[in-house]
Amino acid sequence: MDKVQQMQVLCAKIGVFFANCDGVYETREQEFIENFVANLEQGEGLTPEIKQIILESTNEIVSLETIIQMTKDLLDGFNEVEQAEIKKVLAEFIVKLIEVDGEIHPNEIANYNLIKEQIGL
Repeated sequence: MDKVQQMQVLCAKIGVFFANCDGVYETREQEFIENFVANLEQGEGLTPEIKQIILESTNEIVSLETIIQMTKDLLDGFNEVEQAEIKKVLAEFIVKLIEVDGEIHPNEIANYNLIKEQIGL
């Protein structure tokens, strides 16, 4: 799996994690993730294999530790400037997802802060 595909899968897993973080998987959160996949199909050239992995990941909630490790794996091999840009994109993605349902839950903030601490977002 190349770095673009790793990023696509990571974002999907982050999306599902944060959508479920407050204990309620809202319709708006589901739509956000579906729109993410649709945008990937239109822009980045989403392969059928990666699309299948992403769709399967919407039924699987991974741990925060897994997300942190996947992020570290993704960042490995990039220089500081590239890593900073990837971190910025991930941070913006998480914030948009947290805000999409109109309610910011304490669990979402706590987990976001843990990712920021561990990854340096």
